[in-house]
Amino acid sequence: MRASLLGMYLVQAVAFGAKRLAQRRGLALRSTAYDALTKELREVARLEEVSGILSYDEQCFMSEGSAASRAAQKEALAGVIHEKRTSARMAEVIDAARGLKLDDARENANVRDAIEGFDVESRKSKDLAEREARLESECFVAWKKAREA
Repeated sequence: MRASLLGMYLVQAVAFGAKRLAQRRGLALRSTAYDALTKELREVARLEEVSGILSYDEQCFMSEGSAASRAAQKEALAGVIHEKRTSARMAEVIDAARGLKLDDARENANVRDAIEGFDVESRKSKDLAEREARLESECFVAWKKAREA
């Protein structure tokens, strides 16, 4: 028991020392800011996947009479996604990630892209995001009719 406690203490001390060294060098080791950011981004990505499934179904399987209903569904989901992308929690994790320097180039790219995406999306209103989704559905129906003509 005593050996396992001593081992746990040594692991914690080494981790603390490595973190302090990285901070002095301006780096972060898989920081909690990055972890929080990726958690929020995963939730948005899951909602966007649902939107993609709706679009695929609309384009491949949906009957013509369902177009107005699908447009309303996509509009509502776009509003939810926009709210999630621009929420106070997302702003909080984005602000924590600004200036974050990570060891992994892919993680740095993720942070850069997340900040850029947030900045762009936060300039857009929820109404505009919803309208874009509705118009996308309506335009697909118009395109499909024109193609058949």
